[in-house]
Amino acid sequence: MNYVSDEANRRALEFERRFTTLPPQAGVIFASVQAQPVENGKSVEYFVRLGLVRRLEEETGRALARKILDEEIHSGFRIFVGVYRGSPGACRDDSSPAAHPLTS
Repeated sequence: MNYVSDEANRRALEFERRFTTLPPQAGVIFASVQAQPVENGKSVEYFVRLGLVRRLEEETGRALARKILDEEIHSGFRIFVGVYRGSPGACRDDSSPAAHPLTS
């Protein structure tokens, strides 16, 4: 059975913290990171959902994720990013149709 280890869950929360503690000028509305369940629980794939203010483009969000998670990407982790654009507090947004893999 596939599962996510406590270590992988902690890592996902650490990744989220990196995005949510950026200054407001970065344009991050929300960040959600989930580890992909695997047989041994030691996830190396993470799915990042990043909400940005509407004035920023999707590629800007992917570039931000590459910068924030650069060390992990180069260490062999596979990071997939879905960027969502909207307004803080709004209930509607334009979103990416799918997550895009980041490569080093």
